[in-house]
Amino acid sequence: MSVPKETSSCFKPAIYYYFYYFSYYFYYYYYFYSSSSSSYYYYYYYYYYYYYYYYYYYYYYYFYYFYYLYYFRY
Repeated sequence: MSVPKETSSCFKPAIYYYFYYFSYYFYYYYYFYSSSSSSYYYYYYYYYYYYYYYYYYYYYYYFYYFYYLYYFRY
């Protein structure tokens, strides 16, 4: 018993697009403040960007985990 490809990947594009747009948003903030003279904002947005990067990376697999638990219970 396997998960259909269409079903398992139906939410995948939305997750990826949201993640990439969100990461680019923080990337441009990181680039803007890195070019400025303030090193405080430079490091602030640098670590703020990577915090959300790993947060949505974790959320992606966390959602997959409960998706398969729900699917295979039948």
